[in-house]
This record gives sequence, C-alpha cells and structure tokens, in this order.
Amino acid sequence: MGPLPPETVSVTCCIDDRSHEVLDTELVVGSGYYRALCGHVITAASMTSPDGVPCSECSQLREPAPRRRYRTWR
Repeated sequence: MGPLPPETVSVTCCIDDRSHEVLDTELVVGSGYYRALCGHVITAASMTSPDGVPCSECSQLREPAPRRRYRTWR
C-alpha cells in the first residue's frame, strides 16, 4: 500500500468570503496565508465563522475521494 494522497480542507478567505480548498500539507505551515487549489492565496477567516460560498474553481479541481474496497470475510 502506497502513501495516502493529500487531503483538502475547506478554508474561507476573509477577503473574498469564498470557501476554498487548501491542501492539508499547506495548513501545516500555520502562517494564516495559504494557496488554494485554484491558485488564489487566501487569508484565512476565523475558523469559528461559517463556510463561505464554495469557490467554483476549487470545486472543479478537487479530486473525488477514492472509493475504499472492503473484503468480506466468510
């Protein structure tokens, strides 16, 4: 089994009030400024505020979660 693909987190930008998809590896930096999948550098709004309107570009670029396969034991 190979390494897991990076996941995205929905982060609202306080400048455009849109909810952008940001790679979880981007969030590790913790600077408050993150590059979204669409290329927009966002300034993160308070994490307690509700999500903004989803960014249409990020929504198109986000890969769907891989389907997990389960084995049935008999």
